[in-house]
Amino acid sequence: MEPTEKKPKLHGQLKELHVPCIMVMEMLQDVAQKQGLTFECGPQKPKRTLTQAQTEWFYNKVPNSTINGKRQTQNKPEMCKKMLVKAHQIKATKMKKSCSFFEVEYIADFKVTNGKRHYLVKWVGWPKEANTWECVSNLNCPKLIQEFHCDYVKQLNNFLTSRKLTWSQLQKQRRKKRLLQHLYDMVPNNFRFQAQYALRKQEAQAKLLAWQTRMNAITRGAPLIAIENEVDLEPLPDSFIYLEQNIAGIGVNIPTDPLIGCDCVGSCSLPLEQGECCPGTHKGKPAYQNGLVKLKPGKPIFECNSRCQCGLSCPNRIVQKGPQIAMSLFRTSNGKGWGVKALEPVMKGTFVMEYVGEVITNDEAEIRGKIYDNAGITYLFDLDFYDEENPLTVDATNYGNISHFVNHSCSPNLQVYNVFVDNIDPAFPRIALFARRNIAINEEFTFDYQMTGDMTDGQEDVVTNITEASSGILMAEDDTASDVSRSSSCSSIMKRTKCLCGSSNCRGWLI
Repeated sequence: MEPTEKKPKLHGQLKELHVPCIMVMEMLQDVAQKQGLTFECGPQKPKRTLTQAQTEWFYNKVPNSTINGKRQTQNKPEMCKKMLVKAHQIKATKMKKSCSFFEVEYIADFKVTNGKRHYLVKWVGWPKEANTWECVSNLNCPKLIQEFHCDYVKQLNNFLTSRKLTWSQLQKQRRKKRLLQHLYDMVPNNFRFQAQYALRKQEAQAKLLAWQTRMNAITRGAPLIAIENEVDLEPLPDSFIYLEQNIAGIGVNIPTDPLIGCDCVGSCSLPLEQGECCPGTHKGKPAYQNGLVKLKPGKPIFECNSRCQCGLSCPNRIVQKGPQIAMSLFRTSNGKGWGVKALEPVMKGTFVMEYVGEVITNDEAEIRGKIYDNAGITYLFDLDFYDEENPLTVDATNYGNISHFVNHSCSPNLQVYNVFVDNIDPAFPRIALFARRNIAINEEFTFDYQMTGDMTDGQEDVVTNITEASSGILMAEDDTASDVSRSSSCSSIMKRTKCLCGSSNCRGWLI
């Protein structure tokens, strides 16, 4: 039994008990609780706040040359690992001078030094390279410690049995140290403990790595997607199919012919400035400046298309090139499930990702919406920019891309824009997400599922809608645009889901 500063008291009669080779206080407390007894060991000392739970491994600088460069030609798993390491280093550096508690995910190992227990701790939100040895007085996770020792004792007994050894044989040496130290020192040097949770973690990580490989094979490194779960053992949904573009559901035909394109000679830069090119054809305004969106949300973006004479280097081709920002699909530690965060700085106005999925009819959305509402999920994105009756909806429940995992926030850092490329049907805008402000490394990407409130951020004042002219050209008119919203088509019966965004202006509910 481990010595304590105050003699423990057991209230009641302890039934017959098989005492393991090494018994610690947490195990005895668990035994007493199972037998309906009260076990007191005096008031616990307040736990010390860990000022730096991470090891120096995190503060080794990663040369920029290992992060930058053409990702398509790099070893993608290696590049993902390097960018995750860099992100963790930045987070650790920011926390280096802070005093805060860290949450324990599991106990990886155990040792006794000078009669005191020390545990190798895997911290929530940090990779195993950040594991640290902590004295038991620094920890406040008795259940995890109790589970660890049950596993430890079981493996040790199996080890002794396989070698036809008994604990009494090991106790023949004369006791010269404190009891716990004496017992620990008797453990054979060739005994190697493997935490069962850690083994399950390895299996889970292998599955996530397979997911990461499949995603990056589809995106071809644009964007580069790293996947990490440093919180629990939760896998990604097996039923989810990763896509780069929308697919048509039953009864839906996605047009792919824009009918008209620009005839700019060479570069489109000058025609764009003069109000010509594709935006000018549709009575709109140029959307981009230096590759960043400059239009106020609500105005449609008309990019150059397959009928245009310009090439891929045209400054009016942004969304169609796909996302270029390296990002991480990660498991959140605050109950929001999976999320997506930046692995490199993102400038305000940068195109981050497109919301894609299965395009379905309004009738089908009504049917699916009732099912999703009862399950408390919301992956239906109404295409109601042109018509409030939202004739079509994007369903990203089972088909989609990285945007499927982006969480809601009442103070989002992403803004929705409606983009037209290879079709001019007002019922089929592409849903693009741009940065509303500068976004730092490790910052989670979020957008407002309701798309309410002021989203201007000081941009232009004119909000426009689109209508169809007799010539077949979409016209941008000065009018109040309908919001494109990610919500259920049957919101009146939806189970209300509590919002966990934590922003100062949180509305309290997702929908």
